[in-house]
Amino acid sequence: MTMGTPREATLEREDCLRLLGSHQIARLVSGSDGRHLRPVNYLLTAGEILTRADQPIVDGTAVTLEIDELDAVERQGWSVIVHGRAYAISEESVSADARERLAPWAPGPKASWTKIVIDEVSGRWVRAGRERDQLDARGYL
Repeated sequence: MTMGTPREATLEREDCLRLLGSHQIARLVSGSDGRHLRPVNYLLTAGEILTRADQPIVDGTAVTLEIDELDAVERQGWSVIVHGRAYAISEESVSADARERLAPWAPGPKASWTKIVIDEVSGRWVRAGRERDQLDARGYL
């Protein structure tokens, strides 16, 4: 295996939002102690993030939402992190299309709708400095 120079790049805001719009599942951290971490399905719409869950989030709570994609074979990946504030919204205020697209994956009613107002979004892409092995994880030579 040969060694190369690791590469990384900071993602622009537009790229971060594009990546956010292309995914459905994220990790949501709420509360100042960071102990409330849960996976959520979400939808980016009009510069805000919509989620639904079984428990409400208190209005104005600081939240962090993170998505990523990793490729172990190519040894590269990216991460997007959103910092914002969460606000309860009514189901009636959510469009029919958004309600359909946010159908829960997990069982249960998921009756608490939340809008996350984005305060800050950042992202990073990185590729390892080493080339992949001759025989990769998929069994290809």
